[in-house]
Amino acid sequence: MSLIYRWVRAASRLVVLVAALTVAGPAGAGKSDDDAPPERVEIQVTGITAFDSVFSKVGAIHATLDGAQGRIESARDKLAAVAGQPAGTPVANSMWELKQKAGGKLQVQVQNGKPVLSAAGTDFSSALSGVNSAIADVAKVPAELAKLPAQVQELIAACQALPAQLNPTLLQEAGMKVTDLPGVAKKLGANVKATTQTPGRITSLVKDAENLLTGVPQGLAATEPPPPPGEKAEKSSKDKDKGKEDEASAPPSALAAEVEAAWGLVQDAEVPAALARLDAAMAGLPKLKTPVPAADLQGLYQTRSFVLMVQGDMAGASAATTQALVADPEAEAIERLGPEYAKLHKTIAKSDLIRTISVTISGGEVWVSGVVASGKVKVGEGAHLVQVVSGGVASSSWRTLKDGDTLP
Repeated sequence: MSLIYRWVRAASRLVVLVAALTVAGPAGAGKSDDDAPPERVEIQVTGITAFDSVFSKVGAIHATLDGAQGRIESARDKLAAVAGQPAGTPVANSMWELKQKAGGKLQVQVQNGKPVLSAAGTDFSSALSGVNSAIADVAKVPAELAKLPAQVQELIAACQALPAQLNPTLLQEAGMKVTDLPGVAKKLGANVKATTQTPGRITSLVKDAENLLTGVPQGLAATEPPPPPGEKAEKSSKDKDKGKEDEASAPPSALAAEVEAAWGLVQDAEVPAALARLDAAMAGLPKLKTPVPAADLQGLYQTRSFVLMVQGDMAGASAATTQALVADPEAEAIERLGPEYAKLHKTIAKSDLIRTISVTISGGEVWVSGVVASGKVKVGEGAHLVQVVSGGVASSSWRTLKDGDTLP
Protein backbone atom coordinates (compact mmCIF):
# COMPACT_ATOMS: atom_id res chain seq x y z
CA MET A 1 0.00 0.00 0.00
CA SER A 2 1.54 3.37 -1.01
CA LEU A 3 2.16 6.16 1.47
CA ILE A 4 -0.20 8.52 -0.35
CA TYR A 5 -2.96 5.89 -0.36
CA ARG A 6 -2.56 5.35 3.38
CA TRP A 7 -2.79 9.09 4.01
CA VAL A 8 -5.89 9.39 1.83
CA ARG A 9 -7.51 6.69 3.98
CA ALA A 10 -6.37 8.53 7.10
CA ALA A 11 -7.84 11.76 5.76
CA SER A 12 -11.24 10.14 5.22
CA ARG A 13 -11.27 8.90 8.81
CA LEU A 14 -10.23 12.31 10.11
CA VAL A 15 -13.10 13.86 8.17
CA VAL A 16 -15.48 11.68 10.21
CA LEU A 17 -13.72 12.78 13.40
CA VAL A 18 -13.82 16.50 12.60
CA ALA A 19 -17.44 16.26 11.45
CA ALA A 20 -18.38 14.81 14.84
CA LEU A 21 -16.70 17.69 16.64
CA THR A 22 -18.98 20.13 14.83
CA VAL A 23 -22.07 18.76 16.58
CA ALA A 24 -20.81 19.01 20.16
CA GLY A 25 -23.27 20.96 22.27
CA PRO A 26 -22.73 24.68 22.87
CA ALA A 27 -20.50 25.40 25.84
CA GLY A 28 -21.72 27.54 28.69
CA ALA A 29 -25.24 28.20 27.45
CA GLY A 30 -27.58 29.49 30.08
CA LYS A 31 -25.05 30.12 32.85
CA SER A 32 -26.01 32.26 35.80
CA ASP A 33 -23.97 34.92 37.54
CA ASP A 34 -22.55 32.46 40.08
CA ASP A 35 -21.48 29.90 37.46
CA ALA A 36 -18.06 29.69 35.86
CA PRO A 37 -17.59 32.24 33.04
CA PRO A 38 -17.82 31.13 29.41
CA GLU A 39 -14.60 29.63 28.17
CA ARG A 40 -12.42 31.94 26.14
CA VAL A 41 -11.47 30.59 22.73
CA GLU A 42 -8.20 30.65 20.80
CA ILE A 43 -8.53 30.15 17.05
CA GLN A 44 -5.52 28.27 15.67
CA VAL A 45 -3.88 29.00 12.32
CA THR A 46 -4.01 25.91 10.10
CA GLY A 47 -1.74 27.27 7.36
CA ILE A 48 -4.40 26.68 4.69
CA THR A 49 -5.74 29.98 3.38
CA ALA A 50 -9.20 28.67 2.49
CA PHE A 51 -9.66 27.55 6.09
CA ASP A 52 -7.97 30.45 7.85
CA SER A 53 -9.96 33.08 5.93
CA VAL A 54 -13.09 31.70 7.61
CA PHE A 55 -11.60 31.15 11.04
CA SER A 56 -10.04 34.63 11.21
CA LYS A 57 -13.59 36.02 11.19
CA VAL A 58 -14.52 33.63 13.97
CA GLY A 59 -11.48 34.80 15.92
CA ALA A 60 -12.57 38.44 15.53
CA ILE A 61 -16.02 37.60 16.93
CA HIS A 62 -14.49 35.82 19.90
CA ALA A 63 -12.27 38.84 20.51
CA THR A 64 -15.48 40.89 20.78
CA LEU A 65 -16.91 38.28 23.15
CA ASP A 66 -13.72 38.36 25.22
CA GLY A 67 -14.17 42.11 25.60
CA ALA A 68 -17.80 41.70 26.69
CA GLN A 69 -16.84 39.01 29.15
CA GLY A 70 -14.13 41.25 30.58
CA ARG A 71 -16.60 44.09 31.07
CA ILE A 72 -19.05 41.80 32.90
CA GLU A 73 -16.32 40.42 35.13
CA SER A 74 -14.97 43.91 35.80
CA ALA A 75 -18.37 45.20 36.96
CA ARG A 76 -18.87 42.16 39.17
CA ASP A 77 -15.41 42.52 40.72
CA LYS A 78 -15.73 46.28 41.29
CA LEU A 79 -18.92 45.66 43.23
CA ALA A 80 -17.20 42.88 45.17
CA ALA A 81 -14.29 45.20 46.04
CA VAL A 82 -16.61 47.86 47.44
CA ALA A 83 -18.35 45.17 49.48
CA GLY A 84 -14.99 43.95 50.79
CA GLN A 85 -15.30 40.60 48.99
CA PRO A 86 -12.76 38.77 46.81
CA ALA A 87 -12.81 39.01 43.03
CA GLY A 88 -15.23 36.55 41.48
CA THR A 89 -17.84 36.91 44.23
CA PRO A 90 -21.35 36.67 42.72
CA VAL A 91 -23.36 39.89 42.58
CA ALA A 92 -26.03 38.64 45.01
CA ASN A 93 -23.40 37.87 47.66
CA SER A 94 -21.71 41.26 47.20
CA MET A 95 -25.03 43.09 47.44
CA TRP A 96 -25.87 41.28 50.65
CA GLU A 97 -22.53 42.23 52.22
CA LEU A 98 -22.85 45.80 50.96
CA LYS A 99 -26.32 46.06 52.48
CA GLN A 100 -24.93 45.02 55.87
CA LYS A 101 -22.13 47.61 55.61
CA ALA A 102 -24.54 50.37 54.60
CA GLY A 103 -26.77 49.89 57.63
CA GLY A 104 -29.97 50.60 55.72
CA LYS A 105 -28.55 53.48 53.69
CA LEU A 106 -28.00 51.49 50.51
CA GLN A 107 -30.52 52.25 47.78
CA VAL A 108 -31.01 51.08 44.24
CA GLN A 109 -32.96 52.89 41.52
CA VAL A 110 -33.58 51.65 38.01
CA GLN A 111 -32.77 54.38 35.50
CA ASN A 112 -33.18 53.67 31.78
CA GLY A 113 -33.25 49.96 32.55
CA LYS A 114 -30.02 50.08 34.58
CA PRO A 115 -29.71 49.70 38.36
CA VAL A 116 -28.00 52.68 39.99
CA LEU A 117 -26.59 52.31 43.50
CA SER A 118 -26.29 55.02 46.11
CA ALA A 119 -25.38 55.03 49.80
CA ALA A 120 -25.26 58.62 51.07
CA GLY A 121 -23.35 59.14 54.29
CA THR A 122 -21.26 55.98 54.02
CA ASP A 123 -17.51 55.73 53.60
CA PHE A 124 -17.89 53.89 50.32
CA SER A 125 -20.49 56.10 48.62
CA SER A 126 -17.91 57.69 46.31
CA ALA A 127 -16.67 54.26 45.19
CA LEU A 128 -20.16 53.42 43.95
CA SER A 129 -19.77 55.87 41.04
CA GLY A 130 -17.22 53.53 39.48
CA VAL A 131 -19.52 50.57 40.08
CA ASN A 132 -22.46 52.38 38.47
CA SER A 133 -20.33 53.27 35.45
CA ALA A 134 -19.28 49.63 35.04
CA ILE A 135 -22.88 48.43 35.40
CA ALA A 136 -24.03 50.94 32.79
CA ASP A 137 -21.36 49.57 30.45
CA VAL A 138 -22.59 46.01 31.02
CA ALA A 139 -26.12 47.15 30.16
CA LYS A 140 -24.91 47.78 26.58
CA VAL A 141 -23.68 44.21 26.11
CA PRO A 142 -26.96 42.49 25.07
CA ALA A 143 -27.64 45.03 22.30
CA GLU A 144 -24.03 44.92 21.08
CA LEU A 145 -24.07 41.13 20.84
CA ALA A 146 -27.49 40.97 19.19
CA LYS A 147 -25.97 41.55 15.74
CA LEU A 148 -23.56 38.62 16.01
CA PRO A 149 -25.76 35.49 15.70
CA ALA A 150 -26.53 36.04 12.02
CA GLN A 151 -22.82 36.43 11.24
CA VAL A 152 -22.00 33.33 13.26
CA GLN A 153 -24.58 31.19 11.47
CA GLU A 154 -22.99 32.09 8.14
CA LEU A 155 -19.56 31.10 9.49
CA ILE A 156 -20.92 27.83 10.90
CA ALA A 157 -22.34 26.96 7.50
CA ALA A 158 -19.02 27.81 5.87
CA CYS A 159 -16.81 25.90 8.31
CA GLN A 160 -18.92 22.74 8.28
CA ALA A 161 -17.94 22.27 4.63
CA LEU A 162 -14.22 22.48 5.43
CA PRO A 163 -13.52 19.00 6.88
CA ALA A 164 -14.55 17.35 3.61
CA GLN A 165 -11.93 19.46 1.82
CA LEU A 166 -9.04 18.24 3.97
CA ASN A 167 -6.82 15.92 1.94
CA PRO A 168 -3.12 15.39 1.17
CA THR A 169 -3.37 17.27 -2.15
CA LEU A 170 -4.65 20.40 -0.38
CA LEU A 171 -1.74 20.19 2.06
CA GLN A 172 0.77 19.90 -0.77
CA GLU A 173 -0.76 22.94 -2.49
CA ALA A 174 -0.26 24.85 0.78
CA GLY A 175 3.41 23.83 0.84
CA MET A 176 2.94 21.25 3.57
CA LYS A 177 3.83 17.60 3.81
CA VAL A 178 1.27 14.83 3.96
CA THR A 179 2.69 14.01 7.38
CA ASP A 180 1.28 17.37 8.56
CA LEU A 181 -2.24 16.01 8.07
CA PRO A 182 -2.93 14.92 11.69
CA GLY A 183 -1.78 18.27 13.08
CA VAL A 184 -3.86 20.25 10.61
CA ALA A 185 -6.87 18.01 11.32
CA LYS A 186 -6.49 18.63 15.04
CA LYS A 187 -6.44 22.42 14.55
CA LEU A 188 -9.32 22.22 12.09
CA GLY A 189 -11.38 20.19 14.54
CA ALA A 190 -10.69 22.64 17.38
CA ASN A 191 -11.59 25.64 15.18
CA VAL A 192 -14.77 24.04 13.88
CA LYS A 193 -15.78 23.19 17.42
CA ALA A 194 -15.09 26.76 18.58
CA THR A 195 -17.19 28.09 15.70
CA THR A 196 -20.19 25.86 16.40
CA GLN A 197 -20.01 26.73 20.11
CA THR A 198 -20.02 30.47 19.43
CA PRO A 199 -23.85 30.87 19.57
CA GLY A 200 -23.82 29.20 22.99
CA ARG A 201 -21.15 31.58 24.21
CA ILE A 202 -23.11 34.59 22.95
CA THR A 203 -26.25 33.34 24.72
CA SER A 204 -24.28 32.76 27.90
CA LEU A 205 -22.72 36.22 27.90
CA VAL A 206 -26.06 37.93 27.25
CA LYS A 207 -27.55 35.97 30.14
CA ASP A 208 -24.60 36.83 32.39
CA ALA A 209 -25.06 40.52 31.60
CA GLU A 210 -28.79 40.34 32.29
CA ASN A 211 -28.18 38.39 35.51
CA LEU A 212 -25.76 41.04 36.72
CA LEU A 213 -28.29 43.81 36.06
CA THR A 214 -31.14 42.00 37.79
CA GLY A 215 -28.91 40.59 40.52
CA VAL A 216 -28.30 44.04 42.00
CA PRO A 217 -31.93 44.74 43.04
CA GLN A 218 -32.53 41.07 43.83
CA GLY A 219 -29.54 40.95 46.16
CA LEU A 220 -30.68 44.11 47.88
CA ALA A 221 -34.16 42.67 48.40
CA ALA A 222 -32.87 39.35 49.81
CA THR A 223 -34.05 38.62 53.36
CA GLU A 224 -31.33 36.08 54.11
CA PRO A 225 -27.72 35.72 52.98
CA PRO A 226 -27.22 33.86 49.67
CA PRO A 227 -25.27 30.60 49.82
CA PRO A 228 -21.47 31.10 49.72
CA PRO A 229 -19.89 31.16 46.25
CA GLY A 230 -19.61 27.67 44.78
CA GLU A 231 -22.42 26.28 46.96
CA LYS A 232 -26.05 25.82 46.01
CA ALA A 233 -29.00 26.68 48.19
CA GLU A 234 -29.92 23.83 50.52
CA LYS A 235 -32.54 21.58 49.03
CA SER A 236 -35.96 21.17 50.58
CA SER A 237 -36.59 18.00 52.56
CA LYS A 238 -38.68 16.67 49.68
CA ASP A 239 -35.85 17.30 47.23
CA LYS A 240 -33.40 15.65 49.61
CA ASP A 241 -35.57 12.56 49.88
CA LYS A 242 -35.92 12.43 46.09
CA GLY A 243 -32.15 12.82 45.76
CA LYS A 244 -31.62 9.89 48.12
CA GLU A 245 -33.98 7.76 46.04
CA ASP A 246 -32.13 8.70 42.85
CA GLU A 247 -28.79 7.97 44.49
CA ALA A 248 -30.02 4.55 45.57
CA SER A 249 -31.21 3.67 42.07
CA ALA A 250 -28.16 5.10 40.27
CA PRO A 251 -24.94 4.88 42.30
CA PRO A 252 -22.12 7.12 41.10
CA SER A 253 -19.99 5.52 38.43
CA ALA A 254 -16.34 6.08 37.58
CA LEU A 255 -17.10 4.75 34.10
CA ALA A 256 -18.55 8.08 32.96
CA ALA A 257 -15.27 9.80 33.86
CA GLU A 258 -13.33 7.27 31.78
CA VAL A 259 -15.59 7.85 28.78
CA GLU A 260 -15.24 11.63 29.12
CA ALA A 261 -11.46 11.27 29.32
CA ALA A 262 -11.51 9.19 26.14
CA TRP A 263 -13.74 11.77 24.43
CA GLY A 264 -11.22 14.45 25.35
CA LEU A 265 -8.55 12.39 23.58
CA VAL A 266 -10.82 12.11 20.53
CA GLN A 267 -11.19 15.89 20.43
CA ASP A 268 -7.40 16.16 20.52
CA ALA A 269 -7.23 13.73 17.56
CA GLU A 270 -5.54 11.15 19.81
CA VAL A 271 -7.78 8.40 18.46
CA PRO A 272 -5.65 5.30 19.22
CA ALA A 273 -5.20 6.46 22.83
CA ALA A 274 -8.96 7.04 23.13
CA LEU A 275 -9.71 3.54 21.85
CA ALA A 276 -7.18 2.02 24.25
CA ARG A 277 -8.87 3.79 27.16
CA LEU A 278 -12.34 2.65 26.10
CA ASP A 279 -11.14 -0.93 25.58
CA ALA A 280 -9.67 -0.92 29.08
CA ALA A 281 -12.99 0.31 30.46
CA MET A 282 -14.81 -2.48 28.61
CA ALA A 283 -12.41 -5.07 29.99
CA GLY A 284 -12.97 -3.76 33.50
CA LEU A 285 -16.77 -4.07 33.49
CA PRO A 286 -16.88 -7.64 34.94
CA LYS A 287 -14.62 -6.48 37.79
CA LEU A 288 -16.96 -3.71 39.00
CA LYS A 289 -18.03 -3.87 42.64
CA THR A 290 -20.73 -1.21 42.35
CA PRO A 291 -23.66 -1.02 39.90
CA VAL A 292 -23.14 1.16 36.85
CA PRO A 293 -26.02 3.27 35.41
CA ALA A 294 -27.40 2.49 31.96
CA ALA A 295 -26.51 5.96 30.65
CA ASP A 296 -22.84 5.37 31.46
CA LEU A 297 -22.86 2.03 29.65
CA GLN A 298 -24.45 3.66 26.61
CA GLY A 299 -21.73 6.30 26.69
CA LEU A 300 -19.08 3.58 26.67
CA TYR A 301 -20.62 1.39 23.97
CA GLN A 302 -21.57 4.20 21.59
CA THR A 303 -18.40 6.25 22.02
CA ARG A 304 -16.33 3.13 21.41
CA SER A 305 -18.33 2.48 18.24
CA PHE A 306 -17.66 6.00 17.02
CA VAL A 307 -13.92 5.71 17.67
CA LEU A 308 -13.82 2.42 15.78
CA MET A 309 -15.55 4.19 12.86
CA VAL A 310 -12.83 6.83 12.87
CA GLN A 311 -10.23 4.06 12.87
CA GLY A 312 -11.88 2.61 9.76
CA ASP A 313 -13.08 -0.55 11.56
CA MET A 314 -16.72 -0.61 10.49
CA ALA A 315 -17.18 -4.23 11.58
CA GLY A 316 -16.02 -3.36 15.10
CA ALA A 317 -18.15 -0.21 15.11
CA SER A 318 -21.22 -2.19 14.08
CA ALA A 319 -20.57 -4.74 16.83
CA ALA A 320 -20.22 -1.99 19.45
CA THR A 321 -23.45 -0.31 18.33
CA THR A 322 -25.21 -3.67 18.37
CA GLN A 323 -24.02 -4.10 21.97
CA ALA A 324 -25.52 -0.70 22.85
CA LEU A 325 -28.88 -1.67 21.34
CA VAL A 326 -28.86 -5.12 22.97
CA ALA A 327 -28.38 -3.33 26.29
CA ASP A 328 -31.30 -1.03 25.46
CA PRO A 329 -33.27 -1.60 22.24
CA GLU A 330 -34.80 1.87 22.65
CA ALA A 331 -31.49 3.68 23.09
CA GLU A 332 -31.03 6.76 20.91
CA ALA A 333 -27.76 7.79 19.30
CA ILE A 334 -25.70 10.15 21.45
CA GLU A 335 -25.93 13.52 19.70
CA ARG A 336 -22.32 14.58 20.09
CA LEU A 337 -21.14 11.55 18.12
CA GLY A 338 -22.43 13.16 14.94
CA PRO A 339 -24.52 12.25 11.90
CA GLU A 340 -22.30 9.43 10.59
CA TYR A 341 -22.62 7.52 13.85
CA ALA A 342 -26.35 8.32 14.06
CA LYS A 343 -26.79 6.77 10.61
CA LEU A 344 -25.07 3.55 11.70
CA HIS A 345 -27.07 3.47 14.94
CA LYS A 346 -30.36 3.91 13.08
CA THR A 347 -29.48 1.25 10.51
CA ILE A 348 -28.74 -1.35 13.18
CA ALA A 349 -31.76 -0.38 15.27
CA LYS A 350 -34.03 -0.99 12.27
CA SER A 351 -32.37 -4.25 11.28
CA ASP A 352 -33.27 -7.72 12.48
CA LEU A 353 -30.13 -7.92 14.62
CA ILE A 354 -31.89 -6.85 17.81
CA ARG A 355 -34.53 -9.26 19.16
CA THR A 356 -36.49 -8.40 22.29
CA ILE A 357 -36.86 -11.20 24.84
CA SER A 358 -38.41 -11.72 28.28
CA VAL A 359 -36.25 -12.49 31.32
CA THR A 360 -37.44 -13.28 34.85
CA ILE A 361 -35.78 -11.85 37.97
CA SER A 362 -36.25 -14.39 40.74
CA GLY A 363 -35.38 -12.03 43.58
CA GLY A 364 -32.73 -9.84 45.13
CA GLU A 365 -31.18 -6.68 43.67
CA VAL A 366 -30.24 -7.39 40.07
CA TRP A 367 -29.01 -4.84 37.55
CA VAL A 368 -29.28 -5.76 33.87
CA SER A 369 -27.22 -3.47 31.61
CA GLY A 370 -27.44 -0.65 34.14
CA VAL A 371 -31.13 -0.95 35.05
CA VAL A 372 -32.51 -2.34 38.33
CA ALA A 373 -34.74 -5.24 37.22
CA SER A 374 -37.59 -7.02 38.97
CA GLY A 375 -40.26 -9.53 37.90
CA LYS A 376 -40.42 -10.06 34.15
CA VAL A 377 -38.42 -7.62 32.08
CA LYS A 378 -37.96 -7.05 28.36
CA VAL A 379 -34.36 -6.81 27.16
CA GLY A 380 -32.41 -7.38 23.97
CA GLU A 381 -31.23 -10.87 23.27
CA GLY A 382 -27.49 -11.15 23.66
CA ALA A 383 -24.67 -10.23 26.04
CA HIS A 384 -25.55 -8.09 29.06
CA LEU A 385 -23.60 -6.79 32.01
CA VAL A 386 -25.45 -8.46 34.90
CA GLN A 387 -24.72 -7.17 38.40
CA VAL A 388 -26.11 -8.96 41.46
CA VAL A 389 -25.88 -6.75 44.54
CA SER A 390 -25.56 -8.27 48.01
CA GLY A 391 -24.53 -6.35 51.10
CA GLY A 392 -23.90 -3.27 48.98
CA VAL A 393 -21.31 -5.07 46.82
CA ALA A 394 -22.00 -6.02 43.20
CA SER A 395 -20.92 -9.26 41.60
CA SER A 396 -20.56 -8.36 37.92
CA SER A 397 -20.35 -10.63 34.90
CA TRP A 398 -21.25 -10.86 31.23
CA ARG A 399 -24.32 -13.03 30.65
CA THR A 400 -25.71 -13.98 27.25
CA LEU A 401 -29.46 -13.82 27.80
CA LYS A 402 -32.08 -15.75 25.87
CA ASP A 403 -35.85 -15.69 25.97
CA GLY A 404 -37.19 -17.25 29.19
CA ASP A 405 -33.95 -17.02 31.18
CA THR A 406 -34.10 -16.43 34.94
CA LEU A 407 -31.73 -14.21 36.95
CA PRO A 408 -29.71 -14.27 39.08
